[in-house]
Amino acid sequence: MTEERTHRVWLDPAPLSTRWSAPRRGVALGLVVGILALVLVATTVVLWRVGGFEERDDSEVAVVAGQVFETGPFQLSFSHAEIWPKRTVDGELEGWEVHLFGTGRTTGAKSDMLRGSWMAVTDHEREVIEEPFARRVGGLNLIGVKFQPGMPMLPLMLEADLPPEFEPGDRIQLGITEIVEENQTASGDVEGIVLRPGTRFFVVDMPLTVHDTEPP
Repeated sequence: MTEERTHRVWLDPAPLSTRWSAPRRGVALGLVVGILALVLVATTVVLWRVGGFEERDDSEVAVVAGQVFETGPFQLSFSHAEIWPKRTVDGELEGWEVHLFGTGRTTGAKSDMLRGSWMAVTDHEREVIEEPFARRVGGLNLIGVKFQPGMPMLPLMLEADLPPEFEPGDRIQLGITEIVEENQTASGDVEGIVLRPGTRFFVVDMPLTVHDTEPP
């Protein structure tokens, strides 16, 4: 004997609201990953600011000036930094411009750039933390320049604007989050590789030269 199943459908007798809108399409996976990555980077910088990494020796990796270190597809090394005061026409201090010098390259299969959201510049007290950006790679002096695959270590300069309350000493710190590579395609295509922040933070402590003239 075959059991028959009855499916009941309930219809709402009320008229369809004119304010009803069709269901939205799902949010792209890449957008979700990007948002989560930004949140994690922000959390990392905040933790660094309040000293949260001091309780975990494996979260903060100390890097000495001139030492080559690797994070994701990047090989990087920073040697020194220079800072200049920025003043108004009346001579009032309105901030500082700092340049951090080093070398870098990508070992990956596609071009990539160092994103400001991955990095932070601060002093030893970590009272002021600002995001730098890659200003120069090799002979290219422009914002957003990328490392090209297959190239050797090239001169690299980061730039950051610091507030007037920053008090420069003889050293400065650059923090760069650990970068993890992930391929989001089933085929393993190079274009499917995305970069996201990891759980560690590389901290480069380097000498700082303080100038009393305007930035170059």
